[in-house]
Amino acid sequence: MERRNSSLKILAATFLMIFGFSTQGLAQQFLDRDSVVQNPFLYVSAGGYSVEMETRLRLDSDKGLGTDISLEEDFKLLTDQFVFRADAFLRVKNRSQFNFSYTSIQRSRDAVIDRDITILDTTFYVGAEANFFFDTYYYALTYRYSFFDKVNWNAGLSFGIRAIEFRTGINATLNENSYGEKTSFWAPAVLVGLHGSAYLTPRLLGRYNFEYFQVSVEDIEVNILETSASLEYYIHKNVGIGVAYVTNEYLVKQIPFNDNFDGKVTFNFSGFSVLAVARF
Repeated sequence: MERRNSSLKILAATFLMIFGFSTQGLAQQFLDRDSVVQNPFLYVSAGGYSVEMETRLRLDSDKGLGTDISLEEDFKLLTDQFVFRADAFLRVKNRSQFNFSYTSIQRSRDAVIDRDITILDTTFYVGAEANFFFDTYYYALTYRYSFFDKVNWNAGLSFGIRAIEFRTGINATLNENSYGEKTSFWAPAVLVGLHGSAYLTPRLLGRYNFEYFQVSVEDIEVNILETSASLEYYIHKNVGIGVAYVTNEYLVKQIPFNDNFDGKVTFNFSGFSVLAVARF
């Protein structure tokens, strides 16, 4: 809850900043609507993402419930990491655009198990020496429509498709006996939200988005919140640098029509990124 409140505060502050400045900018009209600066066909950004993570996982089987584990506490996986992130904005019409995003996070750790832990069909006992890995591949496709399409700023609604692939497993040794488990599964979702962007100066572009999805039906529960706020400064007409703060909060319990996953995963990752940006 604290993480979510922090995300909302950052989004609200960015929203007020962007549209406070853009309202003043409306009188200036410092951008030409037909300019490549105002209406580029494509934005591309890529860079480093300093991400902080919090992960809880339970993998069940036909034999019963697995153990609810914290990957950072039970297996000492890193809570922060520097990873690659890429984004692209493709304008198809003046009011319509598609956004593509990708990032991946790979974590693994050697640890001595300090309590009995059941994962899928196997119980890993106290004292076992284990190597645990948890890899995440994040893919996002979002359609954005701007109901407000002004010279210096735009805002509207978004509709997004998310697909996260989780790959996880454990190999352990106890009394010279080796055993392990591994699995992979996809967590798809459909999100709706708000988006906006505004030129605060002729070279400084601010963006924000807020997207959400929730469903709870019988044993199925999915709760997702994503936010991002960014600033891009264009040194040249086509090239610039940027900073962004991004949050992703996932809670998935059971996945319909997915036989590879039976259990629960809570995965939160957020942080700042430094980007190289280009527009064409």
